[in-house]
Amino acid sequence: MYYDMQNLSPYITFLKNYRIFVILFIFLLGLFAFISINPSLFSSDERIWLQDSIELERTKDKNLESQYVTKISLHTAGFDVSSVQELKELEARLISLKEVSYVSSLLSQKHFYNHKDSDESSLIKVIETDSLKNVELVEFIKDFPQLYNAYVHYENKNLILYVFTKESFELASLSKDYSIDVEQISSSDDKWEYLLFVGLSALIIMILFKLVFKSYAASITAVSIIGLTLIFSIVFVQILLPSVAVHIAMSLVIVSISLLDYLYFYYRWHVSQARLKSIDRNIKPSFWTTTITVVGLAPLLLIDSDVIKVLCLSAIFASSIAYLLNITLLPAMLSFFQVHHPKVPYAITLY
Repeated sequence: MYYDMQNLSPYITFLKNYRIFVILFIFLLGLFAFISINPSLFSSDERIWLQDSIELERTKDKNLESQYVTKISLHTAGFDVSSVQELKELEARLISLKEVSYVSSLLSQKHFYNHKDSDESSLIKVIETDSLKNVELVEFIKDFPQLYNAYVHYENKNLILYVFTKESFELASLSKDYSIDVEQISSSDDKWEYLLFVGLSALIIMILFKLVFKSYAASITAVSIIGLTLIFSIVFVQILLPSVAVHIAMSLVIVSISLLDYLYFYYRWHVSQARLKSIDRNIKPSFWTTTITVVGLAPLLLIDSDVIKVLCLSAIFASSIAYLLNITLLPAMLSFFQVHHPKVPYAITLY
């Protein structure tokens, strides 16, 4: 088969002679980009997908504020008068906090029932649980256990409170005075969730590439190329859309595109062990693939939707940056590796 091969020998020679400088420069640039990322613009909040929704805009027009909900489980010796008193003290502490808008517990319930004055007339009356004495409240809840399962767990001996706040906050100070478990969603949770996602993704990629290619070269270079593509793409998206929140699922788009581009270049080097051949036979097809991706997605940036803009920019930058890294960083890194008897056990050779 005939290949229209460019004269890339000077370029390969340059990369080989200055490979350490190229690697250090790109990784230092990646470190600077990583530091410049604004973590507050990352979120796992599903409402991001609705930010351009007409119904959401109508809801905002009604001034309906969103609330953070924190579930607190108060551990007690059992459901009795003393546990109810402890519940009252804890709820009073919570209500006194300026961040708390409302607390839902056994003490905030209303029980409606029909009260018959005679055979011909009846009235609807209400029992407010916060007006009952401790003994009365215990007896009342025991008479209607099915109605308050959300607030009393008899098996675990827990009393449940739901705390509504306008913003997330920490309840560590209450843990010193009460035996409680807190299930809380906050902005810091999103950051840790994202870091966990990135770490697990890198570990999975390294393991899979080691199993498939039987080489540490594949694992190390794959994580480097994909990780740097992710970092640079996020930075450029935040530069162009500095006030738009990005859902962590957008990272999957960047990882998927950079993974495909990386495999396209690395496989050629793995089976041939020739940096020149791995570049000269891939540089043009990959260039036109990247160009078509950019040209095809660019018109979508004219749509007045932040979600579509973030998605398009993620794909455009991922494809472009992965291409540049695969023709610069990848050959420089592969110059330090050599795979003896290269095999891809899951590939099928066709003659």
